[in-house]
Amino acid sequence: MMGYLSPNSDELSLHLSWWWGNRYPITLTIADRRHGENIMGKTSDNRDTTIFNAGSNVLQVKRNNIDSENAPFLAGKREDMLLVQLSGGVEIIRGFNIQLNYRMENVNSVMKHTAALTLRFDDF
Repeated sequence: MMGYLSPNSDELSLHLSWWWGNRYPITLTIADRRHGENIMGKTSDNRDTTIFNAGSNVLQVKRNNIDSENAPFLAGKREDMLLVQLSGGVEIIRGFNIQLNYRMENVNSVMKHTAALTLRFDDF
């Protein structure tokens, strides 16, 4: 099973679901995520390069005589995220659903809000 967290990350979360009218789910998620990102820099010819490999990228291999065999957990450039997400839906007429989703992310004190309204038709 593939997870949704990047390597060198962890999460503590609370998920609450309530079924309105026994048919329509309303879901609240609150999560605290931490991530240790690789530290990137530029070479003399202005190319991107990894200065410190914290193990946060599965495509970045361990470089001999440069990277440590044992990188500490959450080492590197630290990213802290607080996530609050509220979602719900209702069936307007048989098979025709409207879904609402609100998401608030606070990443290293930078706030981002996202709201979505989705109309869906399920013909079973």
